[in-house]
Amino acid sequence: MIITDLPGLLGDAIGVIPAVIELSKKEKVYIPLNPKWATHCAKQIYDMIPSKYNVIFIDDECDVEDKILHFDLSKSFGFCINNNLHMIQGAFHILGLPVPKDIPKPEIEFVFKEDVLVYDYVLAPFSRSLPPEQKWQQDNWNKLVDRMFDKTFVVFGDDRYDKRDFVFEKPNVTHMYSHPLNEAISVMRKSRHGVLSVVTGISHFAYPLGIKNFLFNNQNMKWGTNPEAIILGKNIHNYTPEEVEKIIR
Repeated sequence: MIITDLPGLLGDAIGVIPAVIELSKKEKVYIPLNPKWATHCAKQIYDMIPSKYNVIFIDDECDVEDKILHFDLSKSFGFCINNNLHMIQGAFHILGLPVPKDIPKPEIEFVFKEDVLVYDYVLAPFSRSLPPEQKWQQDNWNKLVDRMFDKTFVVFGDDRYDKRDFVFEKPNVTHMYSHPLNEAISVMRKSRHGVLSVVTGISHFAYPLGIKNFLFNNQNMKWGTNPEAIILGKNIHNYTPEEVEKIIR
């Protein structure tokens, strides 16, 4: 089976892995390389599908004769919204598989880097898919790290899209922008107290890694919510730095 049009954004790519693995248990799965993935992390994500499964990357020009299955992210989103389901469950539906009652945890393998710095918290304030009203304001993030001067923070971001000084450079704050994915994951796994994030790729990654995720989520839907997150569920702009400090300490 050839699966085309798999998503390119980090969180969406993680969300389809369980369904792709389930298909590969029944037959060989071919994934055409998407040129757009060069600007995202998608190829790195799909490379984390364990090698024991029958998942093979091919060029678009390869003459592989097999049935073609198109992944439609918009239809998956609509199905999940209408049925109050998570994106992982939606991927099963779109790929013609029974929708699991419980949300499967993506199975991934990667090279864990031991020689990374250890921080108390990972901050992930950025998301390209969220509107402004679903993001915590810049001033709040800076007041939070100032209040928690006794803790260390690392901010994850992307040099191409995210404001470099969104959380200002301070003695207890480090920036990791556009670092290799396995390095970022390794830093997440070594963090002492977990991740504070909006709904974004980093929060999606916390789920398969089993990392504590304090999650701002006022979307009122399961689609992108880390199933194991500690949910900060009221309107995001109602949270003060003082209140968030009490929650995450």
